[in-house]
Formats: sequence, C-alpha cells, structure tokens
Amino acid sequence: MTALLAPPDERVTAHASAHGPRDHPAVAMYEGTVRHRRFAPTLREFAPKLFLAYLDVDALPASLDRLPLWSARRPAPVRFRPRDFLGGTDRPLGGAVRDLVQARLGRRPTGPVHLLAQLRTFGWLFNPLAVYYCWTPDGRALDAIVLEVTNTPWGQRHWYVLDAQSNMATTKTAKEMHVSPFLPTDLDYRITWTVPDAELNLRIEVERDRTPVFDAELALRRTAISRGRAVTVLARYPMLPQRVSAGIYARAARLFARGVPVYRHPSRRRERSSR
Repeated sequence: MTALLAPPDERVTAHASAHGPRDHPAVAMYEGTVRHRRFAPTLREFAPKLFLAYLDVDALPASLDRLPLWSARRPAPVRFRPRDFLGGTDRPLGGAVRDLVQARLGRRPTGPVHLLAQLRTFGWLFNPLAVYYCWTPDGRALDAIVLEVTNTPWGQRHWYVLDAQSNMATTKTAKEMHVSPFLPTDLDYRITWTVPDAELNLRIEVERDRTPVFDAELALRRTAISRGRAVTVLARYPMLPQRVSAGIYARAARLFARGVPVYRHPSRRRERSSR
C-alpha cells in the first residue's frame, strides 16, 4: 500500500469548515449512474443507479449530527469513519489529504476538501473509488483531485493525485495497481473530470497503446440532503453497498464462465515463482 505522510494535523479556517466553497454545502449527495464498458473480447456494458455522499471533510463530525440515521460519531445505519479511507487510521482526513497532495505535487492545498464516496451502510463498506476534491481558498476552482482506488478482493489502496490547476480537465497516467483479475497491470488510465456543481462527471478510460480496453463513468446530479431525504434515500437505494459488492462478484463469475482471460495478482505470481 502506498505510504502516506502524517505530520501534525491541520484544519482549515472555521469559515471554510462550516460553509465550504460557494454553492457547496458541508453535506450533500449526488445521484445518477456509474457506467462500465468492457470493449474486449466483446462489448459489454451496464450502468447501475447509485447515490454518493459529498462531504466537506473539515466540517465532520458535526455536519452529520442533524441527519437521522447518519453519524460520524457513533454506530448508525449510515456511518462515516476516517479509518474507512486513506491510511486506515482515525486521523482527520483534511490534513491527511493535504499532506498527500503536498508530497506528490509540491504544494499544499489551503482551501476546502470534499469527499465523494459511499459511506459505510448497515455495517458494510464497498468503495472501489473515492474522490477527494481539493479547492482553492475561495472555493471557486479546483486545486487538485485525489482518486483513491481500492481493489477487490485484496483491499489494497492506491492514490492518483491529479493537478487540477491547469486548464486541462483530463490527464493520462500509468495504471499502478492490480485492480481487476480480468485486466493486466501494464495499462494506462485516461482520466477526465468536471468541477463538482449541480452536475458532476468523472470518466476513467483504461487503454493499451491508445486502444480502449475498459472505461467507467460517473454521471451524477447534486441533491440537497434534508432530514427527510436522509431517511428516504435508504429506501430508494436499499442496501446499496451490499448490492454493488454482490454485483461485482456476480459479473466476475460471468466473465470467468465466458472464458475471459484471468490475470493473477503480481504478488501471487511472485509467491508461485519462489516455490
């Protein structure tokens, strides 16, 4: 697992923590679809519906106190825990994310940091991708984006830190971690994003020699989260992390049954060759 620096904790100003960037509340949610497409050996596509929490990490835990069935302090049907993200500790996320960006890009974000992710629901957490949006101090533009990728079933994490200050809203980077047993590691990611607002889009294209192999795209719309909606969303998306997790394994079984090539985890290959 990629190491994270951990100097003393840091918080942004009280104004930014309480209010976040302009038009970005401390707590919101995004609803929409996540489309997956596999281009070989034949085209396969599915696009399940989902919702993701969008949280100002410096406003936690207080920002969830008003929402019934949600908590960042104690067990609840929907629970935020710092240890479910980044280095797996109880250290507040704001300082840890800023440390990581500073280590990778050579500058430290000083604006708000928002997390887009599924939260632990009825005790279950399944987050193949969590996204941290680091804003400029005035909250009107992005400074950096951190993609936290977790592979299944190994539970390893890797962080891709993207410079969002440039005029480009797309970047290309080498795939650094074994994620799917049906995709090799020697591939590239082409990542395209929009600034989170009323709508949010994020696309990750997996390529080999500029030829598409697989892609995944989030297409979401932001929704204010009231006390009532915090409850009804659990009925509209019942047991969401559990269903997403089961769906991933079911699709993997179908790919295996169709004879799609399987790529062993690199550590497993090294173990086998050393025997």
